[in-house]
Amino acid sequence: AIHPQTSTRDSTATAPSDTHPHLQILHTTARPLSQTLHLSPHHKHPHHKTKPPPPTKSTNSYKPPRHRPRSLHWLPLLQPSLYLNILLARQTPSQIENRITNHSLHNLTSLHLPPAQLKLLSLGLDFIPPPKPIKKQHLIDAVTSLDRIYRLRYFFRNSTNIISPFRIPNPSWNPPPALDITQTITSITSTLPSPSTTQPRPHKNFRIALHNLKNNHDIVIKPADKNLGTCILSKEWYLAECLRQLNDKNTYTPVQEVPLNTLHSRLKHVCLRASPHLSKEEIRFLLLKPNSNFRVCRFYIIPKIHKPTVVGRPICAYNNYVFEQASKWLHHLLHPVLLSKKQHLKDSLTLVKDLAHHIFPKTCTLFSFDIVSLYPSIPTMEGLIIFKKAITHYFPTHKINIIMSIAELVLRNNYLSFNNAFWLQIKGTAMGSNFAVVYACLFLSQLEDDNPAFQTPQLLYYKRYIDDAIGVWEGSPNTLHTFLDQYGVPLQQHIRIESTTSPKEIIILDVVFFKGPYFKEFGILDTACHQKPLNAYMYLPWKSSHPIAHKKGFITGELKRYAIRESSENGFMEIRKKFYDRLRARGYPSKFLLKCFTTVPYSLRPQLLSSQPSNKKPPPIVLKLRYSPHIKQLHIGALVRNRLKPLLRQPRYTSLPPPLVCWLNGTKLRSHLVQSSFPPT
Repeated sequence: AIHPQTSTRDSTATAPSDTHPHLQILHTTARPLSQTLHLSPHHKHPHHKTKPPPPTKSTNSYKPPRHRPRSLHWLPLLQPSLYLNILLARQTPSQIENRITNHSLHNLTSLHLPPAQLKLLSLGLDFIPPPKPIKKQHLIDAVTSLDRIYRLRYFFRNSTNIISPFRIPNPSWNPPPALDITQTITSITSTLPSPSTTQPRPHKNFRIALHNLKNNHDIVIKPADKNLGTCILSKEWYLAECLRQLNDKNTYTPVQEVPLNTLHSRLKHVCLRASPHLSKEEIRFLLLKPNSNFRVCRFYIIPKIHKPTVVGRPICAYNNYVFEQASKWLHHLLHPVLLSKKQHLKDSLTLVKDLAHHIFPKTCTLFSFDIVSLYPSIPTMEGLIIFKKAITHYFPTHKINIIMSIAELVLRNNYLSFNNAFWLQIKGTAMGSNFAVVYACLFLSQLEDDNPAFQTPQLLYYKRYIDDAIGVWEGSPNTLHTFLDQYGVPLQQHIRIESTTSPKEIIILDVVFFKGPYFKEFGILDTACHQKPLNAYMYLPWKSSHPIAHKKGFITGELKRYAIRESSENGFMEIRKKFYDRLRARGYPSKFLLKCFTTVPYSLRPQLLSSQPSNKKPPPIVLKLRYSPHIKQLHIGALVRNRLKPLLRQPRYTSLPPPLVCWLNGTKLRSHLVQSSFPPT
């Protein structure tokens, strides 16, 4: 099903549908090189050079032998641009075979960018160009850092104290010396090989296109909502859509300035009052200041291109905001409470596993609904009352009072900045803070628990993932619509839903639940993967400077996701074949894909469905290195491990593990082209 000889590289098969006006595709239609290049046995590639034999003593001058003319009978089968590339030695046959043919992206503007810029954007925002040469000093510093890490682990080897999640590391504290560890690390650094200083650079056209895109102030580049690809937006539309949302007087109000220092003083006052019931680590964590000054949340949007009318999803960048640490503290305390709620879904995998153990009658009706603009729709006063009721039975009274004081401080003081102006959010919570998700989910859970409609026996099944819900109903369609109309009571003027009902199938979280052969025989819903028509399938290109293990991991992870969500083997084989073609369209070699695909057969599905989280192991000791193909070829990790083995075999060091290499990625295109601030800095 995935043999490269049977796969097609036509853009019609590997690229998304171009029926949508803003899905722009640079078509590159060509057959696989294995089907088009029939090289003669005498053919030699233009890169190949024949070395002349050394001159003999009997001759004073050397004349190279005349070669037989190359047989080029295969060239007419290729496009003119392709065989010109070969003749001009611009591309090797393997480069042509593994070229990128899917150059899809979403252009929501009327502007026509140059092909070089469109081609660059079609690489995806996670693409990493070839990194700069890495100096030997970076390797020395990385290996030297292992000295302190090993001494820390050895110093706390017998400690039974549980490390507080709010502990702030002290990088200036130096653990007691261990001469044998220090001497071994020092000897390793003295024998490290020198990395190559000559590494491939991005092509000149790539650098020019990137520079022009960064300085093009007429467009805004954002990732599409639901991970559907890269979007090009006009500056006028982006500005108008942001101001349309910020000018909603029921949700935001403009302000002249933001009293950041005053807000921090109020948080400090709350912490001091609660100091008898908070640990020192918690107080230090809540009052921690960033390395730079506090800054206001930056408001930005990402386009919802899957909607009939494209709108923006509002997000607030909470980094370095005065209540960033308080939001993290609230999330850590309340997340276990959220997981204990019976209607809460952790992810789509949990839903597939759960429904695999439920048997439903043949006459049941499936339904799903989505809560419209959940985060900015929760009224603050009523939301705090319902939120307090949701956590009442999980904490003592004094802890609940502290949580409510900090939660109210966070919710009532969410200041935003956009286009050199400031707003205060007076309703709802900011999507982008750690506290937002757990607060919204607990609010909805309590709202559902208090609604008597959820106690009816006609509701056979109900689960919700944040604002997306799925259920199974046994009864007439009229009673189901009455049940859905009662959702959100008594806050229906704020909480609105868009529902879908069907006697056959329903879609939620990119999974289709339907009454198929398995349902007819056992009463258990069949499942299949759902992929949106506007998905550009802009997978990470093969030529991106990511480690091979990263590419292999994302491919096997996606295959496991398909195996779990496809209840029939035929469905799995079909989507597996499409995935193979889409990866080939992003330049992945067929040999590499075949190795990855053979590791995830459909027979692995029962094991994947029954797998449980593994027990927590001690954290590994990590050697952090900047990734580069030249650095990887030096095998620094193996060198360090081999030199440390004799030391770690000693009885007192047996509890210390060998180091694992962690590759640090280079700069992605996202860092160059996407900014949360407007206008961009």
